[in-house]
Amino acid sequence: MESKNTIKEIKLEIPELNIKDSNNKTTKTYNHDKNVAVVLFILAVFCFIYDVFISDVKTCLNQTELIHNKVLIVLITFFHHLLAMFGLFGWMFNNKKIVLAYVIIVIITLVQWNINDGHCVITDLVANISGNKNYKRFNDLYKIIGFKKIVTSKFLYYTSFLSFIVIALYKLIFT
Repeated sequence: MESKNTIKEIKLEIPELNIKDSNNKTTKTYNHDKNVAVVLFILAVFCFIYDVFISDVKTCLNQTELIHNKVLIVLITFFHHLLAMFGLFGWMFNNKKIVLAYVIIVIITLVQWNINDGHCVITDLVANISGNKNYKRFNDLYKIIGFKKIVTSKFLYYTSFLSFIVIALYKLIFT
């Protein structure tokens, strides 16, 4: 005889979940892309913090009088760091729309550098807002980790971007 305080065992059967491979592949792609996005965001925040609190943007902010312009500089610089991280590592995404956007953005970046004699439009915008026409330095990941001390900027960016575009095009065409 069972006492009133005894817990009865209940057996539950969980039905098998049959997930098609295409759906599983989509889920894996989404998870991979989400992880890449999180890592790129963290890297962008790290570079942004370095740039604003330790390096050249700090000088621009100190020279800027209006609070409105300071906020603009901070927002533009943060966007610039997000764009820079996407430019360096956007090829790592698996979503074809994101990879295509990556290729387009990198090509536009390279073209605007050529048109502006190697200057970035966003960096020039920060210089204009701050009133510091001499501001020409954007501290991206390559500069922060010291690659620019080893290799010239132009060679470093053009070879890495062209290599990354080849990888991205391969992903778009063959996967």
